[in-house]
Amino acid sequence: IKKAANIYIKYMKQELNGVGYTRKVTRKNESGKTVTFKSGALKKSIGYIPSKSQRSLTGYVGARSGKRAGKTFDGYYASILNEGRYGNGGNVRGKGWANRAYDKGQRQTEIALRNEVEKILNNTLLQLANS
Repeated sequence: IKKAANIYIKYMKQELNGVGYTRKVTRKNESGKTVTFKSGALKKSIGYIPSKSQRSLTGYVGARSGKRAGKTFDGYYASILNEGRYGNGGNVRGKGWANRAYDKGQRQTEIALRNEVEKILNNTLLQLANS
């Protein structure tokens, strides 16, 4: 799943060219602490996010935020740039970059997943046949 997810990651990062801040931005967060967001933070935060369930074959591709993000690349404003919404009813025009990346990579990801599942099944069948 992670190998197939790399296709979406590539397209999401391509779609982010020219979207978002191009400079350092300093803001005060809810607790009043001054936080500096560096340019390129959203692009760096795009990655594979495994499912919390150990038994699930599910994974997510998107902007990591919070604990998963690390100190240097927080993608907290990914949904703001994609959907065009910003707290308390304010409006920001959405860019739709994640939706475009999904559309571009959908077919290739399906093919990659099918190939990976085929490899796993073939290896399992060979192991069962040899034992």
